[in-house]
Amino acid sequence: MQTFVHPLLLIAHFVTMVLGLGQVIAIAVLTAAPLADRRLLTRLVSFVSWSVPIVFLTGVGLVALATNHPEEHWWLRGVALLTVYLGYLSGTSKRVLRKAADPVEQDRLSLLRRKAWTMGATTVVIIVLISVKPF
Repeated sequence: MQTFVHPLLLIAHFVTMVLGLGQVIAIAVLTAAPLADRRLLTRLVSFVSWSVPIVFLTGVGLVALATNHPEEHWWLRGVALLTVYLGYLSGTSKRVLRKAADPVEQDRLSLLRRKAWTMGATTVVIIVLISVKPF
């Protein structure tokens, strides 16, 4: 069973990470435009919001399959906390867009841009922690 589930979880995790959280940079780039399309931004933010829990759950599944003692890996706690923070940022980004008018005001765009870059940086830190496994 484990040999069947592990590749499926790995593929789901990788595809969701690339296609879901990869959209964060697209949000940051689109918000730099003076007249950003609210519908497109809403779709991208919604897609990212759904990607975060999927990445989290597939990551938990991969860790559960890979090790018998996840409590020995302290870096996993940091990854889990950063993933929750990523979920918080994507949720507040949805709220920023929900309260915005059409076309989106410049102050809302700059707030959304900052959140998108923060989500991108958080994603990079998570990837580094998973790759390096510092402790």
